[in-house]
Amino acid sequence: MKTNYKIILYLLPIVLLFTTCRKNTTKPADQHFYYYLTKEQLNKTPYFTNPAFDTLTYISNLNDTLVFAKTKTDTLWYISSVFDPGGTADKYYHYQQLRNSYATIKGEGKFEVLHGKQVFAYNLVLPDAIHISYLDFNFYIRDYFLGYNHSKVIDTVEFNNLIFLQATLASNNRQDTLSAQAYINKDFGAFHVLDHKKNRNWIISK
Repeated sequence: MKTNYKIILYLLPIVLLFTTCRKNTTKPADQHFYYYLTKEQLNKTPYFTNPAFDTLTYISNLNDTLVFAKTKTDTLWYISSVFDPGGTADKYYHYQQLRNSYATIKGEGKFEVLHGKQVFAYNLVLPDAIHISYLDFNFYIRDYFLGYNHSKVIDTVEFNNLIFLQATLASNNRQDTLSAQAYINKDFGAFHVLDHKKNRNWIISK
């Protein structure tokens, strides 16, 4: 009996040590951080705040007409992560994106708008950015440049006797000025698109 008691006393520290080691190797729960678009950011374009822009009409210099109608708004997330194999919690960073999808109800082409706290664009991560797809072109712009007096902002632009204020000129795929460019502002979004390949330009009709 005494021998069994001694064995128990001998084994007890080993069991406690094993239990302690197991507890120390337990990895904490993952940590998630969420970053949402603000009301101020969404007001940088009319697409997510103004129902009048649920339908978009563009007329070209060749008298072609394109009409797009919004079908839905999706909430998406750009996710980045930091993994720590040392036992501390892995961290996940979620950046909100809102996407408007449109159906083409007249003419041929497409229109789509994505506004996100983080937007992936051609191996670059753009913070607080807007991506506008028009026909085969892609225009990316930081929402910082809309509705704000900046060196990249053109105070006044006039097309077809229409005056647009505080516009920013964006190039196709951010750098391709030869294929297409778009003028974008806070009140009308992408209001003038220049298709240099086909010598056409489109202006919004409102």
